[in-house]
Amino acid sequence: MKKSNQALITEQWMEQVKDLPLASYSPESQIWIYLSSRTLNESESRDLDKALKQFASQWVSHGDKMEASGEFLFNRFVVLSANADQLPPGGCSIDSSVHFLRRLEHHYSVDFFNRMNVAFLNEYGEADTFHLHSIGDMIKEGTITLDTPVFDNTVSIVRGFIDGWIKPVEKSWLKKFI
Repeated sequence: MKKSNQALITEQWMEQVKDLPLASYSPESQIWIYLSSRTLNESESRDLDKALKQFASQWVSHGDKMEASGEFLFNRFVVLSANADQLPPGGCSIDSSVHFLRRLEHHYSVDFFNRMNVAFLNEYGEADTFHLHSIGDMIKEGTITLDTPVFDNTVSIVRGFIDGWIKPVEKSWLKKFI
């Protein structure tokens, strides 16, 4: 039986996540995931990924540099993390990341802070979004099923990101809305 694009992308992701710098961090390390309100083109994605890596390389907590990573994934997601085994982020360092993301929002004309947007893998294996309140319509149309892979941006530690960032609707927090 031929696998869907969604299944193939999910499998590829499970392999690729092991190559991200955060995969070597303590499993309890904090992670922040922000969904862009639109898909960025390849040039924008490369530039944003470069900016994230630069920010992470200079990210400090109480004046000391943290071991941190910044990634831009699927042309939609900002993922920031700091290794809890080294120096965990403090309130001011978290605030600095939010200010940095606000500048990126302005530069790319996107919104990273609308938590009502939900991302899923569409039939082409691309990250797509819908507004949470439209989930009923998405199910009626057949765009979303219990097997549709969704991105669980509520994960807050590296372990949750590696083990379950992408999961079927049936195993996600979205199931309660169906």
